[in-house]
Amino acid sequence: MALHAEISATLDMPVHFCDKASPWQRPSNENTNGLLRQYSPKGSDLRTHSPDELAAVAAELELGTALVLGQVEITIVGCPGTGPAGYPGRRPASAG
Repeated sequence: MALHAEISATLDMPVHFCDKASPWQRPSNENTNGLLRQYSPKGSDLRTHSPDELAAVAAELELGTALVLGQVEITIVGCPGTGPAGYPGRRPASAG
């Protein structure tokens, strides 16, 4: 971040950077990357997706977070076992 000093001064709080090659220092980022790879493999070009497709993925990830936090209860008529893995678009977990 080129403006980290300015941001730190404006917010009156420090800005911290993770060490290179230390994914344990940024677990939220690593978790999000893993979730995104359910939809698009590592190294794929996100420019091939429309803004609407990317927005749908973002909405689905936000909904999953709300479900985990117990903020949302989902019932999809005609879809037994609905929930984080049961609503449209989410790929089922692989067996094994």
